[in-house]
Amino acid sequence: MNQSYYESVRNQFDRLRKALQEDGQTVNMCECMFLGYALDCIKLADEEFQFELDGSESSLLQFDEILHAAHLAYQTGELKEADLAEFSKLFAGYAGTVLIQQLGGVWTYAQDASEHVGPAIDFNGNHLFMVGKMADCIIKDEPYSRFYQWIKENQ
Repeated sequence: MNQSYYESVRNQFDRLRKALQEDGQTVNMCECMFLGYALDCIKLADEEFQFELDGSESSLLQFDEILHAAHLAYQTGELKEADLAEFSKLFAGYAGTVLIQQLGGVWTYAQDASEHVGPAIDFNGNHLFMVGKMADCIIKDEPYSRFYQWIKENQ
């Protein structure tokens, strides 16, 4: 596992948690939650796939392989519907953290015109509902790196 990237994300998470618990500061709870999910995703990638997700754009190709494995498990019934939501959160944590670190944006709780409600990344005034995007990637076997590239080219 790439300890330096894992530790970087861990330090962000710990900083937010400390600000909330010890200092009583107002913190972005969506950011805190999804940094925790990103940490879990990095561990999962290392332990189950021997992949080192390092937060780089190039790591998204390995991330796509993990999503593809989840898709295959979903198709065979090994990944149950109830587990799909949990894995979608883990994957959204990593995908969202990379997007924010590389391209910008901030986690928020949002509602859009389509009546989507929930945690999202506010990116240039648009809401990216990452948990739903990850569920789509798993169900439809869509590489996240394509979506990321589209966001990058159209920002």
